[in-house]
Amino acid sequence: MARPRWMKCDGRVCGGYRLFEIVKAAQPDGRLTRVATCSACCEEKPFGICCPECGDVRFRTVTTRQRAGGITVRFKRCHHCGHSIRTKEVVESYST
Repeated sequence: MARPRWMKCDGRVCGGYRLFEIVKAAQPDGRLTRVATCSACCEEKPFGICCPECGDVRFRTVTTRQRAGGITVRFKRCHHCGHSIRTKEVVESYST
């Protein structure tokens, strides 16, 4: 069983912060999806970064670039359909 996580539920019944169970599911066509299910109203929603074309959650990092100000840009490719996406990571604070 997956470890529950506190998240905001957008369901009509809840509307507050509830425990969600994160479940990975293999689809018949080979895709791997991740779904978060609310413990109170059983509302389901996709969890994490999903491919906009096929919905798979597995990506391969093709290129990583460092930018000024602690910004990291990663170019990723979907494992299932090959669609490319770009993610941007920002460091919120530096500890010295």
